[in-house]
Order: sequence, then C-alpha cells, then structure tokens
Amino acid sequence: MAPKHDSISEITPAKENWNIIVRVVRLWYVKDMAKDKLPFSMEMVLMDAKGDRIHATVRRTLIYKFEKDLKEDNVFMISNFGVAANIGSYRTTRHMYKLNFQFATRLKLSENRFVPPNLYLISNPSEIFSGHYDTDYLVDLMGMLTGVGMEKTYDRNGTQSKMVVVELDHDGYKFKCTLFGSYVDVLNSYIASGETENVVMVILLAKVKIFQVMQINN
Repeated sequence: MAPKHDSISEITPAKENWNIIVRVVRLWYVKDMAKDKLPFSMEMVLMDAKGDRIHATVRRTLIYKFEKDLKEDNVFMISNFGVAANIGSYRTTRHMYKLNFQFATRLKLSENRFVPPNLYLISNPSEIFSGHYDTDYLVDLMGMLTGVGMEKTYDRNGTQSKMVVVELDHDGYKFKCTLFGSYVDVLNSYIASGETENVVMVILLAKVKIFQVMQINN
C-alpha cells in the first residue's frame, strides 16, 4: 500500500511521521556573517498540491547531505523531518510551523503532476503600506519601473554593499524598493542593455521596513 501523503496545512509538532509531496518554489543560502565564504543554512519555501506553503531549513552541518538533490522547482516526497514554531521577523509563509531537515530526513524526487508550478502571491502595495501590515512577514510585489536613484554604498558592521532605490508603479500606486548587493549589478546590467521602456519588476520575499517612509527592501 502506498504511504499516505499529508497536507502542509495539517503539519504540527503533534506527531513525527509526516510524509509530504511538495514543490521547492524558492531555495537560497543564508551567509554566515562571521565566515562570509560559508553558508549558515539552506532555506526553502515548499508548496503542496493545495497551494499551501511552509518554510524549511537545512542547517549548515547537513547542507552537504541534501544540496546535490534539492533543486528549485522540482517536486519531492519528504519525510522524517522536524517541526518547529515559525517565528522571527523574516517569515516567508503564514504557516504556524516550519520544517527542519534532520540527518534521517528522507528525500525522493517525485513526478507528481498534481503539485502546481510556482504561483506568485502578489500583494497589493496599497494594503502593504497602509500601516497595518505585520512586517514580520515577507511579501511578493510587482510594478512598472518608473525611476532609478543614484547608486550608493551601504556600510553595516564594517561590511560595505552597493544599494540603489527604485520606484515602482502598481496600477497607479507608486512605492519605493531598495536593492542591495548583487541585485544592483543585475539592475545596472539590464539598464545598460537599453531595454528600459515598460519594464515590469517582480520582487519576491521582500522585507517591509520603515526608513523615513515605508518601503520595500530586497
């Protein structure tokens, strides 16, 4: 008999033998600020056939075990993972819990066709900047590029990074987004190509911060 597949919405710490089939809709590494060349962790957003999402973390000591298999946009059957509270000021999903990969976590590539492709959860900026949004949650936004500020250097704890502020227009509502680091290089490269008319920018998992005025940080 095939194993029962659980839904993301069901996941709680109440039991340990969860078995889910999910698509990796986002995957990235978090740098270790003390050891810049080493990743601190591997982070993911997972989505099931119902479209529900949950955050997952692979700590540094286990990255070697999973990084060759885990690929963004692939679908996997995952079991034997830990479940912890989803807390902090950079939450990627609204789920109460998140997953922690363990040494015993099982990962199997799946051809399940019922898990949809990644769908952007684009938020309405007028609601995000209303002053009532819980800024602990990251957001997906998009808009027409209407302005690019001067490139500057941002210094934090002795580490310098490029930064530039862009202005976006979403159905007549204008808002600003600050790009840092390699995102500045990507923007400059695109602008240098000459394709600067009717440019739509999609910003995924951005942080809402108050910096003189409410704005978005990548």
